[in-house]
Amino acid sequence: MNLIPDSNWLKVLDIKGTIAAAVTAACVVILLLAEYDLLYLGGLPIGVRAFFVIFGIIAFFILLGRLWEAFSASQKESKAKKAEERSLQRQREEDEADVEEQRITTLSFLDTLSEVETEILSYLVQKNQQSFQGEASGGHAAPLKQKGLIKIGSGIQRQNDCSFTIPPYVWEELQNRKDEFNTADLTGPHPWRVHWMLN
Repeated sequence: MNLIPDSNWLKVLDIKGTIAAAVTAACVVILLLAEYDLLYLGGLPIGVRAFFVIFGIIAFFILLGRLWEAFSASQKESKAKKAEERSLQRQREEDEADVEEQRITTLSFLDTLSEVETEILSYLVQKNQQSFQGEASGGHAAPLKQKGLIKIGSGIQRQNDCSFTIPPYVWEELQNRKDEFNTADLTGPHPWRVHWMLN
């Protein structure tokens, strides 16, 4: 007699949770019907009746295993999602801190401007002009561009007619310090243009 079980029988342990649930329910229903004499199993061999019990128990534990696997997977997914959200939140906070630090650094340049730089910003403040046109290099305003106090505008720009703008947070600070930027000569040429740029 071959005591080694056929490998095909072991596949019963790999049935899906829905099948395990159906088998468990079927075995329970059959046993309950027999218990209350609604189904006669007396004519069946004891082995067949034992089969319903044993197979029902196996199916029940397989069902429990599948439920546990589903629960564990759900928990892992939930933890992974929370970890990702925390990571994104930390990254956002770090990015915001970096932006704020950069803004503080940029605004600090307003306290160490050259005479020409002060003249350019004074002209724009007095004209209430947050943007201006100039050479792409920036002309005399090039140091302001390097410091982040002005930026090239959006859209397509031309080499000899480039749009520059003062970032909103810099412009707000300039508005708060208008008294410091009121020395520009509004009757002369644009102070950011070098002599060879003038028409």
